[in-house]
Formats: sequence, C-alpha cells, structure tokens
Amino acid sequence: MSRKKKSNRRFVDSFPNNETVKSSKSWYNQFFEDVTIRINEDVYSIIADEENEKPNNSVRVLIGLLILKEAFGYSDYELFEKVKHDFSFQKALGQKGLVSSKVYTSFCHRLYRYERQHGRNLISECFI
Repeated sequence: MSRKKKSNRRFVDSFPNNETVKSSKSWYNQFFEDVTIRINEDVYSIIADEENEKPNNSVRVLIGLLILKEAFGYSDYELFEKVKHDFSFQKALGQKGLVSSKVYTSFCHRLYRYERQHGRNLISECFI
C-alpha cells in the first residue's frame, strides 16, 4: 500500500464505525469541529474551476463528503441520499442545503487528475 493510501486509511480507521456512530448522539458535532472546519481550502486553489464552482459549494463540504463516503463505505448515490435525508450528515458538513452532485463529481475528477499528473494527494495535505 502506498504512503498516500496509508495516510488516508489512518484517518478513516480512526473514524467511528457504524455501530459507534449509531450509539453516539453527537458524532456529527465532533466531525464538524474536528474535520470540516479544519480543512484548509487554500490547498485546493490550484485545481479550482471558477466557471463551474458556485460560491455556496464550499471546498470544505466537498472534502467532508469524500471523507464521509470513505468512512461509511457509501456509494455516491448512498452518500447523497444520506445528506439529503439525514440531519446528522448535514450537521457534520455544516450546512442545511444540498450539494450539487455535478459539482461534487467535477471536483473529484479534478482532484484525481491532479494527483495523477503531479503525484500529490491534496486530501492528505489539507490537514497539515
């Protein structure tokens, strides 16, 4: 396993499993305080696409979605259903509205292309 994947797995492995989340009443507050608001958005300015990004689609929310997807093992569809219908996921991301799946997909593609071209995993760098 590469160094980048190991660093991502360490973070995901430290996230509570589904049973812990169900028994905890405030996992979403902890996620918001420890993850969402600590994401350094400046790291992502190099892949920003000003034409397609709307001001209400925060990079923090997009990265938070990626982390939640990995932590819970959801597909994109399952993730968006959770965000749409589960208040705890909205609270974890610090928002009440929905994120555009088109913006999310576009962001993921740009993130992946950047990593392949430059060999830098921006997700692991956003917490440094």
